[in-house]
Amino acid sequence: MKLTLWISVLVLTLLSSCDCLQTVEGKCVDDKTNKVIVGVVVRLEDDDSDLYDQTKSVGISRKNGVFNVDNMASGVIGCPDIELFFFKEGYLPATVIVAHYTTRKIIKMTKIID
Repeated sequence: MKLTLWISVLVLTLLSSCDCLQTVEGKCVDDKTNKVIVGVVVRLEDDDSDLYDQTKSVGISRKNGVFNVDNMASGVIGCPDIELFFFKEGYLPATVIVAHYTTRKIIKMTKIID
């Protein structure tokens, strides 16, 4: 009984300590002009709800185009790659897979031509 309890505690401790927190910083720019894009909504999900809804975002690009996504918990063993979705009215949505070892990323967005 003691051995089973000891093994259970050990396994739970190892699994909980293997969780990782990832942080990604990036800059959103226009793919043609390289000018920064302000107010890009960064999300972890690409669902059918309002794509520009900032309440569902994990980050928003600031006046310098920079966004931060902090403390994303993921992975039981190691840190997996993360898929981020970028939305801004007047631009095509962008999807980027960020490798677990990446901390900075440039997101180039394509403007919609009327």
